[in-house]
Amino acid sequence: MDQLKKEQVLDLFGGLVVELESLFRRPDSLTDDEKLFIENRLLFLQMEYSRWVMRPDHNRKQIATSCT
Repeated sequence: MDQLKKEQVLDLFGGLVVELESLFRRPDSLTDDEKLFIENRLLFLQMEYSRWVMRPDHNRKQIATSCT
């Protein structure tokens, strides 16, 4: 993924988080199916993030950065 696309994805993600927060604050704003959809996507995201954090190449970059 090139840098511009990565920045676009992160900007979209930030905006979506804000929008979801507002949905969660309103009572009965989501159906059970919609809640399940969000829960599933959050689990997928959490699994991929965990894999990314545990990757050896990610850990090496983190160690190298903290040593400088």
